[in-house]
Amino acid sequence: MEAGDLQPQRNICGYKCKLLRLKCGYTPSLMVELLKIYDVNISERTLRKIEDGSRRLYDCELLAFSNIFKVTMDELAE
Repeated sequence: MEAGDLQPQRNICGYKCKLLRLKCGYTPSLMVELLKIYDVNISERTLRKIEDGSRRLYDCELLAFSNIFKVTMDELAE
């Protein structure tokens, strides 16, 4: 699946997180491990739900994603 093939859902931040994850070349399992560094303990299934827009992000999760991708939380919401 290419990043350009993705369609945004109701959860803009989750969609942006998926685009950034793919751009960085991170697998879902690696992403879950990186999130643990920031005390965010989610499964790969939950990550998929966040990325496909069926689960919204908590603020602490959004902060962790922004730290991992080195972007602001505002950039994830654009």
